[in-house]
Amino acid sequence: MPTSYVISQLCESPGLTLRRQQRIFSYADRTSQILYAIGIAGGIITGATLPLMTIVFGSSTSTFNSYASGSNGSGGFQSRINTLVLYFVYLWVGRFVIGYIATLCICIAAARTTNALRKAFLEKLLRQEIAFFDLPDAGSPATQVTTSMIYSMHIGF
Repeated sequence: MPTSYVISQLCESPGLTLRRQQRIFSYADRTSQILYAIGIAGGIITGATLPLMTIVFGSSTSTFNSYASGSNGSGGFQSRINTLVLYFVYLWVGRFVIGYIATLCICIAAARTTNALRKAFLEKLLRQEIAFFDLPDAGSPATQVTTSMIYSMHIGF
């Protein structure tokens, strides 16, 4: 069975709502929520650098056109191009650093949330009656966790 078919079947399930998909974030503590917010803001800032690079590139194109038409001398041309290249470098370095920090924050927050989720799962599992583990349909707890994790990965978590 192709993976795309499985994903499409999981996503088209009538029981999947945005609220049900977001319940995983209820296990995030205050620090994790702050890390998620920093990561999302960093992702937005990282995405905003692309239009800025387009503006700088357009400015460099205008500088080349001015030089080719003779409106600008070689000294002014060289000075302007050096400035624009520095803008590109600054944008790239800023994008890299902010993107790295955003990714790091999301990864740390996800690990913290997963840890809290596993603790909650273990607490609830240990509070089950012993008959729960004797049911033939229930399967082993490890299988349930793996199945739930695969299901979560298919719907985007």
